[in-house]
Amino acid sequence: MEELDTIEALSVETFKFTTTNGKIYTANPVDMEGPDNNIIVFEVLDLSYRFHMQTLKYDLNIDNRLEEALKKIDMTIEDFKKSLVKRINDRKEKVSLARKLREETGCGMLACKKALMATDWDLDKAKEYIKDHPERTYVMFES
Repeated sequence: MEELDTIEALSVETFKFTTTNGKIYTANPVDMEGPDNNIIVFEVLDLSYRFHMQTLKYDLNIDNRLEEALKKIDMTIEDFKKSLVKRINDRKEKVSLARKLREETGCGMLACKKALMATDWDLDKAKEYIKDHPERTYVMFES
């Protein structure tokens, strides 16, 4: 990836990165690393390579452009980190629910995710959803 020129916060979940040669990328924060969580991991969508995803690690100890970008959406770095931790934990919980549903029903992960999303992430309701929509989930229940 080219050298970063500017960062713009479009929302707490979406950023626009511009490189020194003028390329523009959309980036989503997905994780944090380091002893004090000062390395923000972004998934960067590169449209020039047919939606190729790259990972960019942004070190808050070295650069303050992210902090400046967040000010434009009235957010501090600490609030941003808290928000990101919450999203990471929510994602882990949802993956865990999908795995549990898969183990209990034999459905594929995508079908489990679809059932959980349709039932507002309620495991018991998702099981019923799968039973009621076998044509969409390709379930193999034992009789």
